[in-house]
Amino acid sequence: APNSSVLSLERVPSARDQPASPSGSASPKPSPRGERIKVTVMMVLANKKALHLFTEHLFKEYSPECILSVIEMQQYLNYLRSQMEISAAEELSEDPNACVRLPDSVPLSSIVDMDTDWRMKAYALWYKYVRVDSEYEVNISWELRKKFEPLMKDNAQFLMDNNGLKIQDFYALFDKVKTEMVHLLRFSLSRFKFKEEYDTMVKILEAESKP
Repeated sequence: APNSSVLSLERVPSARDQPASPSGSASPKPSPRGERIKVTVMMVLANKKALHLFTEHLFKEYSPECILSVIEMQQYLNYLRSQMEISAAEELSEDPNACVRLPDSVPLSSIVDMDTDWRMKAYALWYKYVRVDSEYEVNISWELRKKFEPLMKDNAQFLMDNNGLKIQDFYALFDKVKTEMVHLLRFSLSRFKFKEEYDTMVKILEAESKP
């Protein structure tokens, strides 16, 4: 059974471990529904119960790294905001496509919660999600992955206080990664519509959207 905790990261089988579908099996049919709202990925990410249901679906799809990376990288951005002067944070433009609102109830990332500075947290997120052959390697473009190499390949140099890097330099570090993951989550959400749990999620979102 999939792990019910959003940030409790057990070893997840890869897609290669999935049993092949029987040949000639019927394609799933959508269940009847009369949705009154248009469900988006951002709506799901912002709702505690919807996020839980969608995360369980992603574990079943063997792609939990898509949503876990978005959560941890957004929490890292929130951490940076708390460490910066408000005026400095306001001066930095944030990619609207990478701006994610999360419920306060989402457990805090163990990486963001580490008793280390912002450099080490950034390196740990890169090592976990962006580094080639990492256990939770996210599916991003080769060009985007290569952009991290000059910065992260020498962790000793990167973690030095005198390397000239400022906290502002890392404000948008993972924005493009989050944008690509949100794009993949849209495809997962479209597949989720064929599951019974999707109806439950829609009812939750509809109930909470009422004035």
